[in-house]
Amino acid sequence: MTYSVMLMPSISHALISEKLMKENGIECKLIPTPRKISSNCGVVLRFESAQVVKVLEVVEKHGVNYERIVAI
Repeated sequence: MTYSVMLMPSISHALISEKLMKENGIECKLIPTPRKISSNCGVVLRFESAQVVKVLEVVEKHGVNYERIVAI
């Protein structure tokens, strides 16, 4: 299984995103930001890479701020 992470500008954005994803049936988990990835926030939202399109639909619908999505 491959995963992607969404980098967030702050922990509050990460917490809101996690809640929205779970409400929309997307399994996800907040994890510490991997060392090879730089971020303003110490956590990222990890989810299955197969869910990228659905994740993007949710963030667009709710106007969630994020920096970028990276496959890990």
